[in-house]
Amino acid sequence: MQTNSVDSDASRSALAILIGADTAMLDDVRAKLNAPVALAALSVDDWNAALSPWPAPGLRAKEPFTGGAHQTLERLMAQLPSLRNQAEAELGVKPAYTFMVGYSLAGLCALWITAQTNEFQGVGSVSGSIWYDGFCEYMAAHPPQAHMVYLSLGKSEPRARNPRLARVGECTQAMHDLLARNAYDVTFEWNPGNHFNDASGRIARCVYWLWAHCDG
Repeated sequence: MQTNSVDSDASRSALAILIGADTAMLDDVRAKLNAPVALAALSVDDWNAALSPWPAPGLRAKEPFTGGAHQTLERLMAQLPSLRNQAEAELGVKPAYTFMVGYSLAGLCALWITAQTNEFQGVGSVSGSIWYDGFCEYMAAHPPQAHMVYLSLGKSEPRARNPRLARVGECTQAMHDLLARNAYDVTFEWNPGNHFNDASGRIARCVYWLWAHCDG
């Protein structure tokens, strides 16, 4: 975990936990991020299991979503004190904000996690799988407890051939509109390209937006 420092204001110090990320992704995001934010990863072995909030059919045969996000949340909560202590050692101050950020299915899981706990002040769903069966309806009844919400997609993502995936644009817009009506600090950014373009750059923009919108 390392930081980039452009601001010495302790009231805006932050920790961003990137769910589903590995060391290479952390390094790529760090190289593109210009903010005093400590980065940490919560890696997972099986995305379809660990990042799905409830069972659903898979996008490929024999690869169902099995609904293991509850176990991932338990692991995150167990590790959170240690992650914050590491961030404090590197920032020189206790992080005033903690963000939960994820890409693709991890972005969906990040939103779901912040509906379960108030430990996070900001959440980022970057090219998030908000098309997931029943997710928008669930979040309407169980909104995020984080007050800053960053949503993004690639411009070509709604043109996916799979009809479930093709719903991602309308579902993400509906999520944005719901949160905006309820006075969240929320944005929805469209990026060039498809789901796979510049993942680390998109995550870095998300983390920077969350940091820039801190109240400090």
